[in-house]
Amino acid sequence: MRYRITNGRSFLTGFFPNGGWSIRGVFAFSNRSWLIFDNETEVQEHLTYIIRACLEQKGRWGDWTDVALKFAKKLRYEEVG
Repeated sequence: MRYRITNGRSFLTGFFPNGGWSIRGVFAFSNRSWLIFDNETEVQEHLTYIIRACLEQKGRWGDWTDVALKFAKKLRYEEVG
C-alpha cells in the first residue's frame, strides 16, 4: 500500500520550512498531485520531520511557529488505492 498526507481537502505536494508567515508559503497542497510514501513508517517519519522542522524555525518565525505547528499537527495520512 502507498500513502499520502492530507489536510482533509487536498494532498501535500511540498513542505518548505524556509518559507513562512503563511500556511501556503510553507505547506503546498493540490488535488492533482501529491507526495507518495511507500509505507506507513515513511509517512509517519515525514510528519515527524515536518513538526521538528517547524520547531527549528521558531527563531525566525517567532509567534507564527504556533500557527504552523497547529496546522502540521492536524495533518493526517491515508492509503492511496
